Amino acid sequence: MNKTFTEEEVKAAFWETFHKSGELWFSYFDGSPSKAYPQGHRGSEEECESHTLEYWREFKEHLMKAYAKGVSS
Repeated sequence: MNKTFTEEEVKAAFWETFHKSGELWFSYFDGSPSKAYPQGHRGSEEECESHTLEYWREFKEHLMKAYAKGVSS
C-alpha cells in the first residue's frame, strides 16, 4: 500500500527524528559533558533550530530530486 505524504507530514517526521539528535547528524553537538547532558553538551536552542532547518532544506532538495526521477512512486 502506497501512501502519499504532504510536505508538512514529512517535515514533522524529519523534525521528530533529527532535531537535537546529536553529533551523529548535526554539528551543533560539541560532545563535551555537562550536568544536564552527561553524554555531551548540546548547542543553544537557536543553533539547534538553525542547523535542523539547514538539514531540512537539504533533505527536501533530495526528496524533490527523487520525486522528479520517479523514485518515490
